[in-house]
Amino acid sequence: MNGVLIQTNEFPPISGGVGSYCLGFASALVRRGVRVRVVAARKTKMDDAYDATLPFPVHRAYQRIPVIRHFFRAIQMIKCLSLDRDAVLWAAEWRSGMVTALLSFLFRRKMMITIHGTEFLDQNDSFFLRLFAMPVYRRAWRIIAISDYTHKIIVEGLPQYADKTVVIKNGINAEQFSDVPRERVEALIARYQLQRKRIILSLCRLVPRKGVDQAIIAFSKLRTSVPDAVLVIAGTGPEEVRLKELVARLDLGESVVFTGYVPDEEIALWYHASSLYIMLSRKDGAYVEGFGLTFLEANACGKPVVGGDHGGVPEAVIDGETGYIVDPLDPIAAAKAMEKILLDKDLYERMSLAGLALVHGEASWDRAAGEIIELLKDPVR
Repeated sequence: MNGVLIQTNEFPPISGGVGSYCLGFASALVRRGVRVRVVAARKTKMDDAYDATLPFPVHRAYQRIPVIRHFFRAIQMIKCLSLDRDAVLWAAEWRSGMVTALLSFLFRRKMMITIHGTEFLDQNDSFFLRLFAMPVYRRAWRIIAISDYTHKIIVEGLPQYADKTVVIKNGINAEQFSDVPRERVEALIARYQLQRKRIILSLCRLVPRKGVDQAIIAFSKLRTSVPDAVLVIAGTGPEEVRLKELVARLDLGESVVFTGYVPDEEIALWYHASSLYIMLSRKDGAYVEGFGLTFLEANACGKPVVGGDHGGVPEAVIDGETGYIVDPLDPIAAAKAMEKILLDKDLYERMSLAGLALVHGEASWDRAAGEIIELLKDPVR
């Protein structure tokens, strides 16, 4: 079977959705016996130490000089191709795809590219982005959409490539979130003095499309029925000042906690510390939620979720089973959904178990890796 050479601008230890996507797939493919190499940007002093812990080689390319950073990546990819002459090239997003497409043409290799959602809508609004992206899509052997929603916008925007576009949904490594020492969770709760509180968690980048403002308004309507609830907003972003002003206007005081930056090692701790996870994603210009991986992360920790009816979120949240889907601009509906989950113990337990079953089965990276393996068996170049 062909090996895989993944090219990405974003990769751990730098946190981000595309990096998590690449790590999840690479790790799961290796577990299934596929040869994997990753070419990624060198961004931190911790890169080499982190890479040494992985079950596959990572080849880092310097990118401090913007004009020639693609050249450095191309050199690393050529080295990898000399080591695995049957590898299929896989661009994790379209900017990585520019170098990948060129090498695919020069070395006559199959190439795949993943589209997540927002970057594709950006191209529709920009002639120059589309000018650079179109040759990448033209060269691709397969275009991978991370959700049915993303598939829909690709087919609408690139109907000529509908026959080579496939849906392979994101997955999650449930064990990464389940194996968490309780004493570390309790220490985190104590650090923020949240003992004996029911924590509603919103962990995301603080940008308009994540809908944190609506989560705050929904929380303000929940306080009467669930007086021991607190809303923890974990993350940073340009909306932070505006969100804090909203909290002040609603007179929510210490019942809303802003944690600021959350290191990777504390993400699972926050999920376990919480009672419920909420993110009311909405469309903001070209920005969309292509899938909604954080809902699955919360499910992996046994937590029910409330998500906005937008983009690919309804594919990550099974409405009425692992949580509820609500109108992201209706904070009253969101408040009612949270209240129902928090005050009905039987419902809470059912949703918790359903979420755990989801991430250990249909939503696992192993399932996603299996679909990639079936794709790689296709002999068409």
